[in-house]
Amino acid sequence: MYFLFLLTFFFSIGNSYNCDSSLLQREKIYEKSLVHLENNFQIQKGDFIFTNKSFGNPAGTYGVFKFDNLPLALKYKIQNISSFFSLNTTSTVMGKKDALVLYMCTPPIGDYFSFVNYVLVRFKLPIFWLAATPLNDPINNLVMNTSTYKPYNSSVLFISTGDYNTFKEIRDSFIKNGVEPHSINFLPIPSDTVKFKSNIVPWLVDQADLLNYHFRISSFDHYNPDMIQYLSTSWSYYYLKAKPSLRSDPVFSQPLRNRKSNQSQLYFQDQLNQLVTTTIEKFSKTHLVKHMFRLTHIVPDFNLCLSNASYLPIFPNLPTWGVKSIPGFCDFFVRDSLYSLYPNIYSSTEITNDLHFYQNRTFAVFGINQVLAKQAVYSNLLLTVASHPEDPQHTSNISATQLAPNNIFFEYFWSRNCSLFGKYCQEITESKMNYTDWVFMAERKYLNPSTKIGPDPQEILEPIVLVLDQYGFSQ
Repeated sequence: MYFLFLLTFFFSIGNSYNCDSSLLQREKIYEKSLVHLENNFQIQKGDFIFTNKSFGNPAGTYGVFKFDNLPLALKYKIQNISSFFSLNTTSTVMGKKDALVLYMCTPPIGDYFSFVNYVLVRFKLPIFWLAATPLNDPINNLVMNTSTYKPYNSSVLFISTGDYNTFKEIRDSFIKNGVEPHSINFLPIPSDTVKFKSNIVPWLVDQADLLNYHFRISSFDHYNPDMIQYLSTSWSYYYLKAKPSLRSDPVFSQPLRNRKSNQSQLYFQDQLNQLVTTTIEKFSKTHLVKHMFRLTHIVPDFNLCLSNASYLPIFPNLPTWGVKSIPGFCDFFVRDSLYSLYPNIYSSTEITNDLHFYQNRTFAVFGINQVLAKQAVYSNLLLTVASHPEDPQHTSNISATQLAPNNIFFEYFWSRNCSLFGKYCQEITESKMNYTDWVFMAERKYLNPSTKIGPDPQEILEPIVLVLDQYGFSQ
């Protein structure tokens, strides 16, 4: 079992406010609020937990709902992909007037956290595909409604539904029973995008979307005792299944936040190129430049992820790697981040087929520290291997705070031998990444503080990577 459940919580750090977080206090508010909703809803209780193993981002973790309500026919259809993504236990199908209600506390620390929902799997039987496509801009720590003026260690209520009337009934009941109006957040399930579960016909007929929710937390002290306790807490949530008599007022897609900040970095390009050139010259007597490429910005078309089962938005087929792409897969991307990665759908086959971390090899990455540039509140560089993708034991994560602290330009090395490359280098052992495994690189840039959404790919410079092979080695 990967999860630990505790019933206690933390006291706030350096803050006179203490989140109303004890099990008894939360359950009393739930009980008083939900009793007034029983005329219109069937109410089921469940657990919301944080995984103790990070899937997808070793620098962070994820909160997920635990469900046990999938139709048998749906379980059968997804059985071949359900184990890896835990589809059976962390996903659900919902009626258009149903709702998820989660009353919890926000984290005590962390540069970034957010709550967002996805269409995980879409069905057009006999075909279906893993879309992993977000339905909204996330409710992140810069826009989240909380019980205090700070986003941390505060009470917060999330209501997710496809119906405004459902939302208003739930909201009003919780307000009447002591929840602050300014702590309530609405995460819609848009009726013009989602295929809802019918109350009349079986799932094989309506082919409702499989929905999934993520509470992301990134860039925090993993050894902080308050954070450990927070992530170990099991939070109650409630599924409210609407009765047929409830009046309907459907929710539609919401406007998305604009990425544009009008702060282009194009004028930095010549200086960044010069930094690369200087490094090539510096190591010209000891190393051969085998490859040079950019970590390309990738921004999927989420509409195509939901409508085209053959669309390849991110990862190509990599036959040399023994990796087959997942058509239609938007990889749980969120608009809060700008992702730059390699390999990708634009990659050079020649370079991709040589992305081993040989004994004589060094990867040098050059770019802009987007946190110092105020284009992100948190960023990280990632190097991982295909056989253990993003497993912390086989992955290197470098945050902006680990780069040169006073220089907007960064130069970082992953090497088998850091003796030549100075302070900003991580030495990678064979046990962490062996010589013949395939390597994958990415840069994540979360939240432009001025736009409160991910940076604009038209304004941000892509990192440049050099693959350096030291002379005098045989592979």
